[in-house]
Amino acid sequence: MSTTQASMIMKHRILLLLVVPLLLLASCSDDDPVGTTPDDLTDDEYAVWSATLDSLVVWEKDDVVVLQISTDSYPLHDSTTAVYLRNQLKVPDDAIQHYKERNAQPATIERKLTLDVEYVLLSAADIQDMITQGGYEEIYKRYPNSNGVTTLSRVGFSANRGTAVVYLSHTPGFLAGAGWAVLCRKVSGRWQVTASTVVWVS
Repeated sequence: MSTTQASMIMKHRILLLLVVPLLLLASCSDDDPVGTTPDDLTDDEYAVWSATLDSLVVWEKDDVVVLQISTDSYPLHDSTTAVYLRNQLKVPDDAIQHYKERNAQPATIERKLTLDVEYVLLSAADIQDMITQGGYEEIYKRYPNSNGVTTLSRVGFSANRGTAVVYLSHTPGFLAGAGWAVLCRKVSGRWQVTASTVVWVS
């Protein structure tokens, strides 16, 4: 084998060593994406969100729910909160783990909620613009009979898809608001809120 041939073989081997890992990485990203896309929002997730909103927002006598269109999470999987959820609310470990995985990145909520009241989906930027212009009074001016801003997390499901945990925050004004961890169970084919606990309040 000549020096030129040996040199070309060596270059091809180096090229393969550089290209193959990149191809493998791209393949993994396509097949098992990290984070979320709107396509992975299931009917069950919308049903859990709807049940949660009806249970924890409608009782505030809202005629309109102002909902942030992108999901927002809270570390329900941290040690202290997870212990409480596990022991007091009986949230399965696999649901807590799934919650953590699903909330690695935010997702976009579409108009697929079934609520007893009207709702509007706004971006975080739009909400912030209104608050900057006139505080929460600006929100109430544009959306009368609303009660501040609500956010939802992605839903964590148990392996058998019979139990779900979700986070909801509700902020009616500056230094006024709360966040809940909500437990839902599927009963006779319908998702129902069975327990909740406040995880922060201001």
